[in-house]
Amino acid sequence: MPANPFAIYPYQWPILNPGPSWSVPRISMPRFFSIQWDFQIDSWYYIGHGVDAAGNAYTFNFTVGRYAFNGQSPSPQMAYFGFGVGSEAANEFHFGVGYGLDVSDDPKRPAALLIPPVGDFAYDLLFNGMLGANHARFRYTGGQPVGIIGAMYSIDAVGIDKNKVPLSASLELRDDRGTVLEGMSGCVAPLAEDDPGVYTYEVAQPRLTITGGTIRIGSETVVLTGGSLWHDRQAYTYSPYAPKLAALSGGSDEERIAAGASAASTLYRGMWLNVKLDSGPSMILSPMWAPQSQPGQQWISGRLVDRPPTGGYGNLFFAPDSALFKAGDGGAFLQGGDTNPATPWDFDVNIFDPGDPSLSPHWQSSDGPRNTYGTKWSVRFSERVQQWGVPPIVYLVALVESCENSLQGSVPFWEGAVRVYKDAACTEAIGYGFVEQMGYN
Repeated sequence: MPANPFAIYPYQWPILNPGPSWSVPRISMPRFFSIQWDFQIDSWYYIGHGVDAAGNAYTFNFTVGRYAFNGQSPSPQMAYFGFGVGSEAANEFHFGVGYGLDVSDDPKRPAALLIPPVGDFAYDLLFNGMLGANHARFRYTGGQPVGIIGAMYSIDAVGIDKNKVPLSASLELRDDRGTVLEGMSGCVAPLAEDDPGVYTYEVAQPRLTITGGTIRIGSETVVLTGGSLWHDRQAYTYSPYAPKLAALSGGSDEERIAAGASAASTLYRGMWLNVKLDSGPSMILSPMWAPQSQPGQQWISGRLVDRPPTGGYGNLFFAPDSALFKAGDGGAFLQGGDTNPATPWDFDVNIFDPGDPSLSPHWQSSDGPRNTYGTKWSVRFSERVQQWGVPPIVYLVALVESCENSLQGSVPFWEGAVRVYKDAACTEAIGYGFVEQMGYN
């Protein structure tokens, strides 16, 4: 381990936690939507669901990112765009990814990823890759200022999946919640700087309502009449200490740090969920899985199967028309708990059938490491959370079971839209959400 790893680590470090929600954050809007050159990685992550006139539902993920190769700032840069769309009726998921090797914030210097500085009335993200999902544009189109309730946006994307099926989407969006800080005042990071994990600053637009648009899968075009996307905006840097660089033998300091970044490429081991209830509240829930003695079994998780999370966090965002919001309180930080039974927790994510995990709905990939993923869950909430109008328990069911993604430099992971139900029979729908499962040992 170098005596001073920061001397050869050119990106902003450490990630500083300013304190609980409503502390003065290290994030300013709308410029946080711009490229953050001080960080090794940026991502603009739009995920959620759409609905057509017949009531058929679709899962979406549009992920744009840039990666500064370790030890090089601000160049060279890799840009990428992941485009996923799945149909509940067909029970099929399609995913394509494109890459480019240049990033710019200067309109006079086009690049694979071009994002001019974002202003109150200007947000325009353009991706033109070399292969695969080759074009995307995310932009502000009017209404209230960028990041504010009432702002309007559009997404236009064209791509192709791994089986050469053409994909496209054209969506119109209205922000019905505005931008919110995630984690602790925008900081999402482990407690100690030398802990493995993700070190980020993050904001979200939890409710981007689809007001119209179309999607195309192969030769079929569908007109959308509704739905909602969640925009998760992140800027992060790998820890110079993680993942346990002292265990890496030989090589220069630069090689050790590069190896650490590569080993951390799966970001984390656990789940990230967003839940949007029709009654108004939106929330993030993120429990971290513990390693399992039997490889690939992290999906069998939760306190009801005696596999509590090793840690985690959550956020609850009140509806803007609620009395709580109008009283000046926008939301609450939620405790994820840990392996100590005495540690308080606000949410507990479990597989749907903890009595017999083999019967709990799941899906196994036929590709790569053949990971197994859960596709149906229950989430319990503490009395503290219930006081804010959240049911004591909700049930999540994947719209499409085969939502596996694969990006360059990352092991496969699962992410897809879910319906939210109030009853275990899953007959009383009360919202939609999105689930990500990542980091198998």
